[in-house]
Amino acid sequence: GQTKLLGPHRMLSAQTILSFLELPKIGRKTVWKLVDLAIREGLTDRDIEGPSGYQDYIAQASEVVSRVRVPDKVEAQSAIAQAVRIIEELDSYNDTQEDYRVEIVGYCDEDYPLRLKELQEDAPVVLFYRGDRAVLDPDRAIAVIGTRDPSKKGAEAGRLIGEILAKEHIVVVSGLALGC
Repeated sequence: GQTKLLGPHRMLSAQTILSFLELPKIGRKTVWKLVDLAIREGLTDRDIEGPSGYQDYIAQASEVVSRVRVPDKVEAQSAIAQAVRIIEELDSYNDTQEDYRVEIVGYCDEDYPLRLKELQEDAPVVLFYRGDRAVLDPDRAIAVIGTRDPSKKGAEAGRLIGEILAKEHIVVVSGLALGC
């Protein structure tokens, strides 16, 4: 299975956004600003293709986005290559899975959860998820976070609470890490 990448009608792909996250000394909030600027300017992956286009875009963005250091050619190539590796590893993993596929959606994707987009700069710029992504836009949802090593009683209570919430059609959102 191939991970969806950029189509002609979309802005920045999850892969491009991942590459921004791989740049040294650039955090998630700054990446959101780079993505937001690209959206406002109507840019697509094709507009910032390759290391030189990538560097040009970040140089242009650095004029209006604070804390952006323009990567040198090696850093740009490395960030782009790392994002490609992440997508390839995800595809490779998913080729071995039927029931536990992990998918990715970027902030610019049509199917990015609208409720998360409302968070704007606090929204995750990319999401990795399992299951039906559409449930991330529910009327009622609750996030569950717990310990990595619950007691027997704690695990039992967590399962019971989850069952009650599910019966009430409240979406239970959980991370992919232990304890979530």
